[in-house]
Amino acid sequence: MITTNFSRYLHLWHGLIPELGFTVATLPIVLTSMAILVTGIAAGIGLVIVWLGIPVLVITLHTGRWFSALELRRLEAAGRPPISSPDWHPRPRRPGIAGGLRSILSDGRYWTRTLHGAVVNPMLGICTWSIVIVWLATALGGPTYWLWERWVQTDNSLPSATLALAGLIGIATLPVIVHAIVLVHNLVARKMLGE
Repeated sequence: MITTNFSRYLHLWHGLIPELGFTVATLPIVLTSMAILVTGIAAGIGLVIVWLGIPVLVITLHTGRWFSALELRRLEAAGRPPISSPDWHPRPRRPGIAGGLRSILSDGRYWTRTLHGAVVNPMLGICTWSIVIVWLATALGGPTYWLWERWVQTDNSLPSATLALAGLIGIATLPVIVHAIVLVHNLVARKMLGE
């Protein structure tokens, strides 16, 4: 039993670098997707009255689909099993440009992916990125505090040994925390972006 748990723990260390890469890169990606998709939706809805909004919304929905595909590829690169994407063959539609635009605007799969990229993933990504960065700073800063404390003006009442212990605990638990965060992202992606 103990050997199995220890081997699982070592396996978490083996996957730490790709999972840490996933979590550290999350913030710029989710902020970019939120900015682009929220702007596109707002502009599209605002311009619907002059018919310019419909193509803007269609472009925004395609961009949301692109960001969802990026999230799925990032999760695979972090070592998670592939999430099957829905079949994107066009559904039956009315002929002409208006029929094509209407089929995209009425397809819930596009809207779900855009909602994921504009609202859900940014909220989740900001929270999880913050947790990982604080954990990483504690893990790296705690044990080395004695080295750089003389250059920091602080009224820190904690002894260096306490900070070093907190850092060692941070190092020991870092792969568990990072893995759990990637699992949360994977669960949300599986529910919103999978078939």
